[in-house]
Amino acid sequence: MKKNLHEVVEFVGELGVKYLAKHLAEHENHGADEVKEVDPETYDLDVRAYCVFVHAAIEQYFEELADFVLASLLKQWDSGLPMSRSSVVSLISIIISDGVPKLKIEDDESLEQPKPLHHVRELLENSRKTLTKKFRDNHGASLKYLRGLFAPLGMAIDPSPNAESALSRLASSRGAFAHRRTMQRAGHYTYKPISPADAQKAATDCLELCHELLAQIPTSLTQDFYTAEGLHLSAYRAKLANVVKSLADQKLRTEPAKRLP
Repeated sequence: MKKNLHEVVEFVGELGVKYLAKHLAEHENHGADEVKEVDPETYDLDVRAYCVFVHAAIEQYFEELADFVLASLLKQWDSGLPMSRSSVVSLISIIISDGVPKLKIEDDESLEQPKPLHHVRELLENSRKTLTKKFRDNHGASLKYLRGLFAPLGMAIDPSPNAESALSRLASSRGAFAHRRTMQRAGHYTYKPISPADAQKAATDCLELCHELLAQIPTSLTQDFYTAEGLHLSAYRAKLANVVKSLADQKLRTEPAKRLP
């Protein structure tokens, strides 16, 4: 995901060159009084385009990051290795993201009690499908959308006041531009132009939030770590756990429920 974020940063930089650079240069070449007299119409369309594209790029990054975190956590679970506290919290969050499930207790004594491991795996798979669809259906990058993406993954969503304001500013600019005609017909279209410098600052604050979220991804030690540190016994036990788990899963899939005589 570092590569993805690097691409977003580069893309936002290219947008700045295309849409803001000439206006920022004019700002630097004029005095404060002259800048105040600049007609917003000279830069408004470029700034709107910049905000729309930046908002779209950051929204897509958030969605890709949520997908990546979900896949990473499930991979940690499947590895059979010890999981970190943060990863365990994330797994629990994933399972309860759509309500708190109940453990299935089989009342019929002639039937086997479902294995807890199998039940948990089923819950995780159902949650994976639900969250994947939710990520695909996301349509925003403001605070409420971020909570919808990352809270179910056990990640804290606590942007700084600057980042929260920046997200809101980009979203408002994008929304005002995208839904201009609808709001005009309704008689309540209001839009205050954003200066090129403010638009650039908002994008910078949003990218900083992207870096903060990337740093929050829950991680656990990998098998390579145990081997590299000389903990061969732990690596061996991890491999053995994978084999046992695989055999148990295969048995659950192929063996019919046994009935007592």
